[in-house]
Amino acid sequence: MKASSSYEKLNNEMLISFYHFLLTNIYSGNLSKTMLNETSLLEITAKRRGIYLTYFKKVVHPKNPFQILIVIQQID
Repeated sequence: MKASSSYEKLNNEMLISFYHFLLTNIYSGNLSKTMLNETSLLEITAKRRGIYLTYFKKVVHPKNPFQILIVIQQID
């Protein structure tokens, strides 16, 4: 039996946008780091659709403290 989440209802574009939204708000301090669990659920949902999601966080400059690069790869 496959577990289902409310993220299954999102189309791919909305799923990736929400993923970016969560990561940006987590690392800017607007959301707690416990919300990283939600990003894991989004990654699992994407994987079921044949999409691999991951991210890299890079500290760039004190005025712009971080950048997030999201890697989206189609799984064959």
